[in-house]
Amino acid sequence: MTWEHSINPARRVIYTRMWGSVTTADFLAVQSALAADPQCDPSFSHISDLRDCAPLDMSAADIGQLASRTIRKPSRRAIVVNHDVTFGLARMYAMRRKLVDSSGEIHVFRTLPEALIWLGLEDADVRTRNEPTGC
Repeated sequence: MTWEHSINPARRVIYTRMWGSVTTADFLAVQSALAADPQCDPSFSHISDLRDCAPLDMSAADIGQLASRTIRKPSRRAIVVNHDVTFGLARMYAMRRKLVDSSGEIHVFRTLPEALIWLGLEDADVRTRNEPTGC
């Protein structure tokens, strides 16, 4: 799995893109790296772009582990996927996250333009203003 993220402070948005085979440990590593980034404000909107990932192979327990991690501040989070299995798992994550902390909103989308519109960023290139950081 490879990933990158960029932060656009002017638009208050974080864009994370992952590709290849992704595991629960990979998602946890990305969450930890973002939490350690001094430019990363958890109140910013966040787009997780998983369109280039292989279909996720995760259990309900894996999703529960990811959903139980503290986000700390209310924000809007969009997950963009293109596989049916990943769509279902992302919806499960959104529902589990809501049970843990109802202060934010998470929606799952099939296209990036839909996610941008929902976030009110349809005219923004969220991948600019900061060099991407990857692991």
